[in-house]
Amino acid sequence: MASNSPSLSDSHGLTPQKWVPDTASDVCLLCEAAFTVTRRRHHCRACGKLFCAQCSINRVKLPPEFGYGDSIERVCFECFSKLSVITDEETKQSEHLIVGESIADYLYRGLVVLYDDQKRLEPILIIAKYRIFFFKRPPPGAKKIRLESIRNIHLYNILSLSHVENSPKRLEIAFVEAKREKHIIIASSEIPNIVLNIRKAYRAIMPKGIPDDREVINIDLPNAMLLPVPPLDVGLAGGFTDTYKAQCNYLGVEVSPEVLLYIEDVTIRENSFDFVMNDIPGVEGKNKLFWDMLPVTTALFQNNFFKSVSIDAVDRKDAPEMISGIMTFNKTITRLSITNMQSGTAGLDDLGLALKKNTDNALQVLDLSGCRLTGICVENLAIAIASFKHGLTALYLANCRLREKQSVFLLKQGLLKNLGCTSCIEELDLSYNRLDAEGSQALNQWFTDMGPSSHLRKLLLSGTQMVAGPVLRSVSKLPVLHTLILSHNKFDPLSCQCVCSALSAPPTVSIITTVSLSNCNFAPEVFVALASSLLDSKARVEDSATNLCVRLNFSSNNLDDSAIVPFSEFLNKTPTCNFELDLSGNCFTDRGLVQFFTALKTNSKVTSLILNNMNFRVTQANGERQVVTALQDLADNTPSLSCLSLSSGWSGPFMAMFLESMANNTILKELEISNNVLGELGGRALGHFLRWNKSLVMLTADNVQLSPSAWHSVSCDIQSNTTIQWFPFAWKEYDQSVNSCIPLFLERLRSNFIQIQDVCVKNRDAAKAAGLPIWNPKAHDSNVKIPTPINPAVVVPEETTTKPVDLRASLWPAARATGDSTTPAETSSCTTTTASTSPPLAPTPPPPDEEPSRSPPTQTSSSPVVEPSSFTTTATTSTTTSCAPPPPPPPPPRIPPRNVPVQTTANIFDEIRQFSLDSLHKNDEAPDDDAPLPPKRPTTSSSSCNNMGSMLLNAVSKRREFLEEEEAPTMSDS
Repeated sequence: MASNSPSLSDSHGLTPQKWVPDTASDVCLLCEAAFTVTRRRHHCRACGKLFCAQCSINRVKLPPEFGYGDSIERVCFECFSKLSVITDEETKQSEHLIVGESIADYLYRGLVVLYDDQKRLEPILIIAKYRIFFFKRPPPGAKKIRLESIRNIHLYNILSLSHVENSPKRLEIAFVEAKREKHIIIASSEIPNIVLNIRKAYRAIMPKGIPDDREVINIDLPNAMLLPVPPLDVGLAGGFTDTYKAQCNYLGVEVSPEVLLYIEDVTIRENSFDFVMNDIPGVEGKNKLFWDMLPVTTALFQNNFFKSVSIDAVDRKDAPEMISGIMTFNKTITRLSITNMQSGTAGLDDLGLALKKNTDNALQVLDLSGCRLTGICVENLAIAIASFKHGLTALYLANCRLREKQSVFLLKQGLLKNLGCTSCIEELDLSYNRLDAEGSQALNQWFTDMGPSSHLRKLLLSGTQMVAGPVLRSVSKLPVLHTLILSHNKFDPLSCQCVCSALSAPPTVSIITTVSLSNCNFAPEVFVALASSLLDSKARVEDSATNLCVRLNFSSNNLDDSAIVPFSEFLNKTPTCNFELDLSGNCFTDRGLVQFFTALKTNSKVTSLILNNMNFRVTQANGERQVVTALQDLADNTPSLSCLSLSSGWSGPFMAMFLESMANNTILKELEISNNVLGELGGRALGHFLRWNKSLVMLTADNVQLSPSAWHSVSCDIQSNTTIQWFPFAWKEYDQSVNSCIPLFLERLRSNFIQIQDVCVKNRDAAKAAGLPIWNPKAHDSNVKIPTPINPAVVVPEETTTKPVDLRASLWPAARATGDSTTPAETSSCTTTTASTSPPLAPTPPPPDEEPSRSPPTQTSSSPVVEPSSFTTTATTSTTTSCAPPPPPPPPPRIPPRNVPVQTTANIFDEIRQFSLDSLHKNDEAPDDDAPLPPKRPTTSSSSCNNMGSMLLNAVSKRREFLEEEEAPTMSDS
């Protein structure tokens, strides 16, 4: 039978002491209870001090130097804890009771007196990595040693550490349990050591963005009880790994090995600051590698290592909301990318509130492309941008399905209200959102107000159905704009004239070098005018610009020989700068192509030529042969031509002749021939081309309909090539062969593809060893990099600052129905109106992969929206007899400024704790954009749930309301 009598410690540090007199103290020296007739004094046989019976109930066999022999003597609890040790059997018992930790990881272990719910206990205290454990020992004489867990407290739940009535031997711990604040008192002579180990354990799992544990835990102890905390080594990724494990322990979820391996790879091997969730296996949540996103996002709350967080096209409803919650507290992330999310996009409604609340955020690049944004999200985002104290570098909102009113609100209440911030924007993408007339006016106003202060370099407005006239007039005044993407828009003659004016602006204003006007259905003469004005104007400033190259995209405009012939004549006569040209998806004949290739050779300035999906018509005998000859002559005699793309639309015999003719080419560096049916002849020509060509660096040939035998021939011929560095794996070709080839042939095909990749790797290594440049297939990617320092806001002159505009009446239809907010146009009396009417613009069809957006509800108004005469080419004037002009609208009511305290780490965590109970649940389904916002439910404040752990969980999974918005106008005022 096992014994549970306490074992003696050889290193107790006790020496025999004389008994103090009975009159030395009127209270117990441990529990400080007053001695009375019924509460008698007792002397500890080890230290000789006075204690009550409860504090000296333990009995132990003292060492021989105390002179008590083998008798069991009364000792106080402090001496008992020093004399007794925890047995090996008790250690094994506690190993099974500790949750998610190992007993070998503990920082402190000892006996204490615990006062819990008016009960006095004498448990074993273990301070582990993430929790504090209390284990109850079995009573004397028990047959089995079986520890009982009394309580375990996660370090994140601790609220405060304080002393009790100036007693150095007592420690009060306030913590949260089941959303209620509770208190326990620990009595021990080692209180300073216990406090030290609690702080050490907390600092090890504390986010490294918080400078001190006292910023989170309220420590109310005298300096004598605070021992110095030694500095700790910061773990991987600024302590992210330690914080992530602690969050998993707190939430009761398993630690994902995939997350830990990713952190190790990204910090040690790649030395990157970009947290890409798509690179972690199991992010989709539909496999056995699934990992919980909540501990990952909470670990990023105060992490100061990562500068960027991104996720793309992941089917998880909780992802948008959780990632948005990161910005509530993080002050180091400069780029946030949540793109192409098909579910859970309603969780983005709180992103703007998070940025607004976190006044010290460092966000400079925001990418929400491909996510459907609700009206609430746009409203919150606009208010957040208006409150930024630093500059915004890039804003990507492509294909967010914004209607005209939402776009107007974003522009007027966000970009226009904070010109110091938005003048720093270098890239703006509003493609495939509705601008229409009012949005075009707002965008024009923003361009005008920024003026010379603008940093805008890249503007993408594809498929916005904008009124191009006023926008393009102001675009020409932006000083550093070089990329203009206007595809999938319709242009009237005046708009085309404005495009020409913008492209031919003098170099002192701007030098636009990249223009995309695909799917605009230009007339042939308009195409010639646009291309000529751009190339000719840039030729005049070529001497002042180093390596100037203009990129033109006129694909899918239904151009024919009537457009290509005059353009060829222009190229023959006029010197131009270097340019890249994309004429894919147009309808040319063999005669037109021959003349065009000849003009390009004469001009000798083209650097990249893209002719995908051509399907040109043959109108004469040997027409294909003549086109091949002209194209070969162009490629062999134009030193500037390095890239050529002939993907889709070219016949197999044409491609076979072209590849055979290019075997001895020494100029071309990159060739694209995917999606063409090469056949056996084409496969043999491709192998011959790769064997003898000595200049090509990158070749893309996927879905070319080659047989396994043809691919085997290609893999053999490429072994003699010493220059090819990139040949992307033909995945489409391989997938088609999976269902059509027998397993033996499929394995041979895979082996051939691998041999091709091995040759590319060998050539890259050889080029690197010889000191030659390595071809970068992503060289044309010009997206903004992760900003490291915070971009300061631009100082904008006050005279260019736009006054706030009241948009409450125009954003929510219910406002007009209820009459809560009216516009001057609705309240004005009869006036003399000069209306300028213009022919309606043709609707722009959405891109193939985009659903047609819902048209906004028709607003009933007493006066229609009138376009200025500058918007149209022809105008008709109509005059209406009226009374006196309407009085000016009254000024908006002044809102008193709010007293915002200085945001410190302690203040932020106090607010986080307050939010943990004030948060509300939200429905899974996104609300209708056209419906007015429901009234906000009242919140209840409570200080009982202000621990770090609960606030981290509730602030992400349940938070619905961060603050009561008091600013006007908003989209939800109706």
